[in-house]
Amino acid sequence: MADWLNKILIIAPHSDDETLSLGGTICKAKEMGGEVRVVVAVAGDIVFWHNGRVEVPASQRVKELDGAMECLGVDSWRVVFKERNLESRLDTIPIRDLIYEFDKEIEAYRPGALFFPRKSYHQDHIIVNQAAVAACRPNTDKFMCPRVIEYEYPGSMWNKSDEGDWANLFVGLPGEFLEKKIEAFQIHLSQQRKEDHIFSMDTVRLWAKMRGRAVGAEYAEACRCWRWVE
Repeated sequence: MADWLNKILIIAPHSDDETLSLGGTICKAKEMGGEVRVVVAVAGDIVFWHNGRVEVPASQRVKELDGAMECLGVDSWRVVFKERNLESRLDTIPIRDLIYEFDKEIEAYRPGALFFPRKSYHQDHIIVNQAAVAACRPNTDKFMCPRVIEYEYPGSMWNKSDEGDWANLFVGLPGEFLEKKIEAFQIHLSQQRKEDHIFSMDTVRLWAKMRGRAVGAEYAEACRCWRWVE
């Protein structure tokens, strides 16, 4: 099997980002006998900004995460912050708190490949990106993951950047893996949006088709490789 999918660690800002971004890659790893762990930075209450009303409680986000992970066959998962209501507020805590948590995860799990999120317009994604980059720093005093990979999700496109052709690694997906990804995303019921929204099931399908078309695959998920050491 492709040994780089043998043991993977996925760092996600929120519960649903892992499915939106890498649901197909998870399916591929599991199909090939690999082991998958997901670490979500925060699952908190979602509050409507205009009236301060809690629309989706943290307990629902965690329940949906549990269901999606079971659907995809993920071996283990964890939410770092559930108690402090830090949803959309990760920029209010010292970034070293997240770096410390990610450092511990990497050292304990020792993955063959680590996936972390690309920056987007959302402050939590920016903070998690920065913390993950710091946790993956070259350092001979600790375990250094041999493959470090940045992944996208639809919101990453609203991101001022001069990177040009950002993606340089594509995970090809057959149709059945895409359907499993969509099935898992449906479990994140609180995150469902209307068809023309960037976080809709329709967009998930179109995005995978577009990325696959770019590289001659049926469907694909796009990433950018930061480190690949054999």
